[in-house]
Amino acid sequence: MIRNALQILPEFDEAAVMSGEILRSDSLYSIIYGCEAVHNFVKDVRKFAWLIDENIPLSEFIDSLGRADDASENYPPLNLYDFYAARNITFPVKTVKLINEIHIESEGFTDLAGLVNAFAKSKVKYFQHAVFLNSSKVPYRELCVLKRKILQQFVYLRIYMPVIIAASYSEADRVFQSMLHTKSRPRSVSVFGTKKSGKSTLINAMLGGEYFPYSSELPTPCKVVCSEGKKGDKIRLDYAGNSYTFGDAGELRGFLAGEFRKANKLSSALDEMRIFLPVFPERLRNISIVDTPGSNFAPAAGHHDTAFSALAEAEGGIFVLNYSAHLSNDEAELLGEFFGKFSPPDESRLVVIALNRIDEMYAADVVKSYERAADYIASRVEALGWRNFVIVPVSALTGIYAKKVGGAVESVRGKLAERLEKIDDAGSENAAEFLSERVREKKRFYGAEVRTMLELGGMSRVEYFAHLVKSLC
Repeated sequence: MIRNALQILPEFDEAAVMSGEILRSDSLYSIIYGCEAVHNFVKDVRKFAWLIDENIPLSEFIDSLGRADDASENYPPLNLYDFYAARNITFPVKTVKLINEIHIESEGFTDLAGLVNAFAKSKVKYFQHAVFLNSSKVPYRELCVLKRKILQQFVYLRIYMPVIIAASYSEADRVFQSMLHTKSRPRSVSVFGTKKSGKSTLINAMLGGEYFPYSSELPTPCKVVCSEGKKGDKIRLDYAGNSYTFGDAGELRGFLAGEFRKANKLSSALDEMRIFLPVFPERLRNISIVDTPGSNFAPAAGHHDTAFSALAEAEGGIFVLNYSAHLSNDEAELLGEFFGKFSPPDESRLVVIALNRIDEMYAADVVKSYERAADYIASRVEALGWRNFVIVPVSALTGIYAKKVGGAVESVRGKLAERLEKIDDAGSENAAEFLSERVREKKRFYGAEVRTMLELGGMSRVEYFAHLVKSLC
């Protein structure tokens, strides 16, 4: 549930820590169900943040929970979409604290479990919180590593909360108050990835409209910068020395598709495009999103150079991976070059890796856990020698689809309401049932057990992803 731009907290009740001895048991599934806390979770639909030993593979824990080998009527397989699992990171003594908007300083925490429980059990849910890492006690570079670890576990637990490195509580509080009350300065974030990773689809989902063509047959052949325009104006495109205006997203998308087709046919790149949107998401204010060509698309001359020139000018970087490819050789090669060339202005800044098309796990015979998939890919990226990233599972297409179907439902609902008096009782029931069945069909397409379009939109994690991008890039 999105509360605001500076704090997103899931609705779990508390954090429970699992010991290594339990996790190494041969009958983990049965032992987990033997725990009173999990029993309550299953029976009372209580939600817990399960934190395992830091050095134990998260996938091992989640695989065991997702197994149905020992399932029975009394102990059914757990619904892992509502299950929150991460590692219990240990903190240096008196280094990690919580600060909030009313200037109350917390005691130091020794591990992530204590930190999570501090706000999971908070009676006052409207406080804005941030995590404070004290650099007067631990070297700055070590805290950059700790910040990355905390943020990655926050992603697994579906938490968004700023993490601030400062030399004192007062300094951290000044930074936090600035985040609360001051507009952020303009900056550029470049989106990278191989062809078919879903870069343009992800940008569309973040912007809340279908502005860019996202067919795999129409790769982006140039640098496309998308920024906030003036309210009340039409959509504007500055391109090849000309300025074009469009009445809606569909008109812009049609024009871009035509230009992209020409470039694709001629195997050439296009001049840079600059798009100005009068309706821009609040969560991305003062951010310019830059779409880049998939540089593994060999037929187009200059795609690689075009993509990396955009990266050289950017303050933030998003790398889009295709979940179903499980980090292909092309992706690994481009990712290595990306990390080798991209130098954020501050070493505490992190690259955001979007593990896109995560909905495709529902079509495979695997344990259906976003955290498991992300942790597996994260371990592979780390094995390549890269550390300064946070990996976020996301389904751009699901986000677009939920928004589109949700809008259609509201439109049809409004038309039904206008004609309600003209429809007899049986007719109105049939119309409502027909509408509900169409929505259920769209949900079943992804194999996801959700009850509302809002939940389907939440499963996409697009809103969460956009907030994270603004804070990290």
